[in-house]
Amino acid sequence: MKNFNLNSTENDQTIKDLSYKEVVIIGNGPSGITLSYFLAGNWPYWKSEEISQHPDELLRARLHFADQNKSLIEHDLHGLAQGLEGRTTNPVSLLFDNLQHPGADFGMKLPCMLKFKHHKDKEIDHVVLGKGKAGGSWHRMDPNLRTLSLSTWMSLPNLNFDDWLAMRNVDDADSCQCNQNNCNRDEKANENAHLNSSSHNLSNLTTAAAKNRKKHCIHESTISDEVKTRALVHHVAEYYADYVHLMKLDKFFRNDTVVVSIRQIKENEKCKFSTNDARWVVHGYDRANKKPFSIACNKVVMANGGSDIPNRLGVKGESKSVSWLKYELPLLESAIENEKLNAVKISNVKPILIVGAGLSAADAIVACRNAGLKVIHIYRGMAAGFMGLPEAYFPEYNLVYRMMRNPREKYDLYQAIPESTLKEIKTVNGCHYVIVQKSNNEELTFEVSYCAILIGSRPNLSLISNLPKKDSNFNDNNSHNIINNKLDNNRMTNVNTEINNDNFAVRSLRRLKIFCEKCRHLNICFGNRNRNLLNSFIEDNNNSVQKNCPQQKYCECDYLATIVDHKQQCKVDDSGHGIGEDPKKSVDCKNNPIAVNKFSNELLNVPDGIFAMGPLVGDNFVRFIAGGALSISSFIFNERTTLAK
Repeated sequence: MKNFNLNSTENDQTIKDLSYKEVVIIGNGPSGITLSYFLAGNWPYWKSEEISQHPDELLRARLHFADQNKSLIEHDLHGLAQGLEGRTTNPVSLLFDNLQHPGADFGMKLPCMLKFKHHKDKEIDHVVLGKGKAGGSWHRMDPNLRTLSLSTWMSLPNLNFDDWLAMRNVDDADSCQCNQNNCNRDEKANENAHLNSSSHNLSNLTTAAAKNRKKHCIHESTISDEVKTRALVHHVAEYYADYVHLMKLDKFFRNDTVVVSIRQIKENEKCKFSTNDARWVVHGYDRANKKPFSIACNKVVMANGGSDIPNRLGVKGESKSVSWLKYELPLLESAIENEKLNAVKISNVKPILIVGAGLSAADAIVACRNAGLKVIHIYRGMAAGFMGLPEAYFPEYNLVYRMMRNPREKYDLYQAIPESTLKEIKTVNGCHYVIVQKSNNEELTFEVSYCAILIGSRPNLSLISNLPKKDSNFNDNNSHNIINNKLDNNRMTNVNTEINNDNFAVRSLRRLKIFCEKCRHLNICFGNRNRNLLNSFIEDNNNSVQKNCPQQKYCECDYLATIVDHKQQCKVDDSGHGIGEDPKKSVDCKNNPIAVNKFSNELLNVPDGIFAMGPLVGDNFVRFIAGGALSISSFIFNERTTLAK
């Protein structure tokens, strides 16, 4: 593949041949799919006849007062979303969720209060770029796991997941009954094969496989109704891929592509483009043929989720070249299957060391024990990080939680070592060893078959981390000023101040308002309440932000060439320093999301035209991501309307 120099004369000569899209969406998961649906001209409206049943009195009153003939995209989202509460701190996400899943956090099963209308004239030219199938990382997850959220919460706009599941006729009970019949047929066939074949070992193997399938069928049939309210991961992945087709979005999607760089177009370069609206050039290549592409655009939306790069411990011996070291559950499960096939007796297989106290570690523990493999589990604290999940809905996680809470009790195929860390990984004479250090500095050495480090993941932000940074106190935002001039000047003065100062200090205050163990946050309204307290925190925080930050020295080499030529050494910042709500720290989807304008999702600390949504801005549940799509769509529409006048 050809190496590109983005500043070369050769590229300047062909720059006019670039394709142009108004919006480029990076990521084809549920975030990118939802935004594409809105940009395709599908606008949300609330159902006026059902709003009277909404449990939130303030929202109900606002909607009765507002013009029901206008779409949410056309309304003042700030006014409608003010004061809403929920499991995210993004107000527009709470607004959309309150209409899509009204009363969901209180256990209410009210119907969706939204309807959608297609406006062909409102369609915005865009493209969605993704590494695999539409659905993103859902296709890489263990297909047999169940979601944490209820199945209906996995729904995207205008297509309920449960309705789709019924329409596709993939009911769990029907599928299991079909598998049960196959199990019976396999067993009968294996009995005949055992009598007529001289290969006794092969017969035993196939018979065992049939029994395992039958056991799985029986297990599925005994699952409680509460557990079945959680969707199977492979159903969710199929649903997202099917959604793109059913909603006629295929023409906007360019799957199996890799984006490697985003470059800002300089003012003196714009004359070389076919349109003056181009502000960015997105470079990438197709995975199938390695053919590079470049797309000029006015806006770039980061919708690539938060699970690109597995977190590492950085301990001695930890390296990508260690084949028995796993960072993802699907890779560990593949290794387990190989062990089951190759082992003479499964009990002879060395134990598997699992590091971590989250849900991924719990899933790995369940998978290993179900396979008959012994688990050594180490974690830094005394208990799991997923306490409080209802027993009826999450029996597997509650079992792991009890085992972690009682490490002195004996459990089959499980040994817990709390308050401990992994110190070293090494291979000696073909054997795999790990050294574990306890809190009292005692060291334990274990021989293991595999070591799974499951301590979460983070987004790859190399595309935007190296963009020039704005000053933390910037006020020069032409796009926002154009739109804001349409609104009441006195109110917008306060709003702009609050939006631009909505940084780590304000976020910290919000987190002090946590009132339940499920991370449900109280939002601080954007009114005048607590203004003096907020401003004092903001002033203190801004005085210490981005002064002599070592992360400001970024690599200026051609990133595309770096990706293609792996021999070229280049350190590219992929952690998001400088763009999080705390600019001094790496971006973390849970604790330090990307700093954005809450009502447009445009990044605050980079040049205009870069947006983010989904887990990158703290919307870590699928039910909330449509709010980010609504914010971006509303901003683009209002900008278009204003510029047209």
